[in-house]
Amino acid sequence: MFDSQRNPLRQLIPAALANPALTASVLALSARHMANGQQIQCQGQDGDHATRFKAHTDGLMYKQKAICGLIQALNDPISRPRDVLILSAFILIFLDLLESGQDQWKSHLGGIKKLVSGMHTAETSRHLEATIEGTREFIMGQIYLIETLGATFGGRELLSGADISPQQAAPLQMSIDRAYIGCPEYLLYAVRFFSKARDRLADPRHLDTPETYSFLQSVTSMLDSTMSFDCHNWVTETLRASSTTSTTQNIQSLEHLAQAYKSATLIYGWRVCDRLTGNETPLDDLVKALVVEAETLRRDEALFKCILWPLFIAGLESQEQSQKSHIRNCLESFWFETKCINVINAVTILERFWVDPSNVEDDSSSWVFRMGQVEGDWLLI
Repeated sequence: MFDSQRNPLRQLIPAALANPALTASVLALSARHMANGQQIQCQGQDGDHATRFKAHTDGLMYKQKAICGLIQALNDPISRPRDVLILSAFILIFLDLLESGQDQWKSHLGGIKKLVSGMHTAETSRHLEATIEGTREFIMGQIYLIETLGATFGGRELLSGADISPQQAAPLQMSIDRAYIGCPEYLLYAVRFFSKARDRLADPRHLDTPETYSFLQSVTSMLDSTMSFDCHNWVTETLRASSTTSTTQNIQSLEHLAQAYKSATLIYGWRVCDRLTGNETPLDDLVKALVVEAETLRRDEALFKCILWPLFIAGLESQEQSQKSHIRNCLESFWFETKCINVINAVTILERFWVDPSNVEDDSSSWVFRMGQVEGDWLLI
């Protein structure tokens, strides 16, 4: 969320110079970011099309080099430390956000999880000795985050494996100057719970069984627990563990961020619960509150870039034209700030849900199940 000397990704730059695959991943990311930035300028009639084309082709070339380097390293019979491979693949997930946010991130995530599961704790690349401390923990936390939020708009099998262990989850308790998008760890746990409940509901064998009532109780209990989540306490505890100076503005901004994720998590959870009960819970107040939080966060450039997932949830639930226009404007601002094409795809998906009745079933909870069937698995963060 906030750049600093403790930024794990910034610390990778010196290490990248010592490893061809990692170098190629970083250069591919940089070239794609430049190409997308030039695309914005070209839309404004003051961009350089030749520069954009060069950056685009450079991005493809370095992406190919990065993937080939990963394949070569994985097929090398000589056992090598896997930290560099994990970091290279991790950067390719960010590259996919810049390119589309569709499907490829899931392959990279699966590969990273396999590498991590086979990696010995003491295993460290010689060139990463100065930078690896904390970086591996950072990546473990982001694997959990990406897998959790990706599962909400992706395929049903993403969470089918075992959860990460408490030891692996510990890095989620990190300070804000080492955090990625700032979703409170408890809310990530709640989102993960609701996604697993959704996946269970997708299997008709689990409906109308003796366990259905206890299942409903567990879902409503998680909703109550999420409702009770104290955003102010979370901010206070998080800032206490951070090197960032606490100010009234910092506290208020982080509370707005946490509240945006809390509202989005509750909306998601209620729509899963509605499919179980057959009800259609009115969530207008939650949607309005989420839209207000998004508007407030537009004043904070660093934190505004953290709320694509809550914004998209708000868009899926928006009924009023004014809300839809507001969400669209926020997403346009998000595109200019981040230059990630997954934002453009998010707008396209929302407009299809808003305009085409065939994309919406009779009950408002249908998007919880239909999003994983909209032309791929989407990572909207």
